[in-house]
Amino acid sequence: TLINYAPMYNLGFERALQNDGLIGKNTVQPYWMELRDPDAGRLAVYGVRFLICLGGSVKNIPAGSGWVRRDYLSWPDHVVFENERYRGRAYLADEHGAYCGPADIVSESQDTVVVIAQPEQRSALVLADLSYPGWRVDVDGVPVAQSVFHGCLRSVDIKPGSHRITWSYSPLALQQT
Repeated sequence: TLINYAPMYNLGFERALQNDGLIGKNTVQPYWMELRDPDAGRLAVYGVRFLICLGGSVKNIPAGSGWVRRDYLSWPDHVVFENERYRGRAYLADEHGAYCGPADIVSESQDTVVVIAQPEQRSALVLADLSYPGWRVDVDGVPVAQSVFHGCLRSVDIKPGSHRITWSYSPLALQQT
């Protein structure tokens, strides 16, 4: 089972996972989704580093699939696997969505995330957090349009070079008053 890590249920996240063939129609419960395909590479796109499996579902994780069993993190009736293809929470992607390098989160609070990136080519800086109304982004102190990567994640296009990217959250309700 893959937990929907948003504080609120996010239908866009569920649709993106369905479009990738990772989950089927949600029949479990609103905040959990049954993982049909534990493809480590495709789950890395969403920032998934760990899978927590009920003991009986472990047989569905084939050897050499990109998942490493971490017994020291496991507990009775649950087995933890770590994704060897994990990209990080912030990363660079090329025009086709392929991973093309890391980015560093240098500070974070409940309403701000600051990332440093140094792409060698024009890239999307992906923050593997759900795109949600109210988030704004600046690149090197200049407000820019953000985009949605892979159907549900925050991203912004950046040019080659060193950049400081700052996402700031301001609830829409406060913006309309």
